[in-house]
This record gives sequence, C-alpha cells and structure tokens, in this order.
Amino acid sequence: MSAELAEFDFAAQLFVNGYPLVLNQQHLEQRLLDKRITMKERLQVEADLRDREEPRFVTVAAHEDDEPLIFMFIAVGDRRYELYAKLPGKYDGWRLRMDPGIRYMKVDNGATAALFSLVGIAGERLGFEDLKAGHASVVLVSEERLSGVYVTRTNFRDKDILPSSKLLEFKHILVDINPNFTGHDAFNGEVATFILRLVELPDWDDR
Repeated sequence: MSAELAEFDFAAQLFVNGYPLVLNQQHLEQRLLDKRITMKERLQVEADLRDREEPRFVTVAAHEDDEPLIFMFIAVGDRRYELYAKLPGKYDGWRLRMDPGIRYMKVDNGATAALFSLVGIAGERLGFEDLKAGHASVVLVSEERLSGVYVTRTNFRDKDILPSSKLLEFKHILVDINPNFTGHDAFNGEVATFILRLVELPDWDDR
C-alpha cells in the first residue's frame, strides 16, 4: 500500500436487497447453528467447510442479521482499490479477486493483483471522500473485465473464454460476466446495486 494513498483506504460492508454479503465459510458456519438441520445436511456442511474452494466464495447471507463480511478497500490510485477480507479465522486478510476461470468472487492468498472500483447512481466513480455520509448506493466494478458485478443464483458460462465451463449451482454467487448462459438476450442479467456501509476499525492494521 502506498503511504501517500493510505488516507483514502476504508473498510465497508456491502448489502444487497437488505442482506449482507458474507464469505461462504460464514454462511456454512451459520448453517451448523440451525437447530433444524438434519444429520445428512450437517455432514454435507462439515464436508464443505473442509473443502478447498467451497468456503472461499462471496455469497449473500441467509438472514438479514447475519454478521456481514468486512471489505477493506486499499487505494491504489485513480479511485481504484484492492479488496481484502476482514473476518476472524483462516481467511482474514486474504485478497478478494474474481476466479480467473469461472469468474466468481472469492478470497485468495496469492499475489495476483485484482482491482475494483465503485460507481455511484449517477455513473460517477466514487472515492472515500464521496462516502463520508456512511452509506451509499453503488455498483461494484471488476476492473479486470471493466464489468459491474452480478449476483446470481444460477450456474453460468463465459461464452468468450470457456464455452463449456459451468459452475454448479450455489445459493448466490458474485460474477463479473453476464450470468445468462442460454444465449438468448431476453434472459440477460442485471448488474447488482449494493448498499455500502462504512464501518469503524479501531485496530486498523496498516498494510
């Protein structure tokens, strides 16, 4: 992180339709607390938590009051940001990026750069100085593809890069390609609009 840009760093939570974004690890852990979960479901959730990929993608919480994932926006200039996850446990401090193959958002501990930006309702690119009210309606943009992020419940494929690639259906996934895999324009998705809420981090770890 550039010392000159540190004053533009911030931490925020993101919500869609009133539900917070979380890491699937958080969603799975909440599932285990459900007293109505069956033994079959419990065993599957426990297996998913041990899986290499299943806990690492960003999803939408099952309940409005679930603890949101904290996104650390680290400024790299020109109102563009690297994103890092802030949460207890294994994935704390991991970078958020779009999977290079199937294009869903996940945490990664590698060094591959991934940049994002925020666009306001008037189409303007937003910086920290534009967010001081504490809340804003935003589109999250993946700079790699210059695409807004979609929230989808379905599998999808990128016809340009991986014509035969499909992601198994998840509860929700965030992708930077149109989730319509039918080839028919009538089924095109809409880029998601998120509510961004700034949060205080008293023990901010200066990276």
